[in-house]
Amino acid sequence: MVIRLQNRADKTLAGFSALTADARRTLSHVDALTGEFNNLSRDMRKELKTMTEKAGNLAESGTATSNMLVQTTLPRANVLMVELQATTRRFKRVVSMLETDPQAFLLGAGQTQAGPGESGFDDPMEHTEVTK
Repeated sequence: MVIRLQNRADKTLAGFSALTADARRTLSHVDALTGEFNNLSRDMRKELKTMTEKAGNLAESGTATSNMLVQTTLPRANVLMVELQATTRRFKRVVSMLETDPQAFLLGAGQTQAGPGESGFDDPMEHTEVTK
């Protein structure tokens, strides 16, 4: 029984190395995506600033043009920024989940069985009789 447990533990530990490597690759991809996301966000802020400056110029050149900008373009940019903020929050939750529990990426965030030393652990050795 102990040898079987040891064999299972060895198999689990052997797979853990591959899982850790996969998690690291995944996190490096997440880091790259985060960098791209930050660049995109910075570019969007620059573009939004530029659009706001142009909106001031348009207001001087004509009421009709500025009304159209204020009534259509800026609300759309606002909706986009709100969606971007929501996406950022979701992305941060995924990154946090991957940092705290990389297995959840592969196995899902479901309930896992308690392990030795954890509350709720059911030791199978207690349920088997040892014969001499």
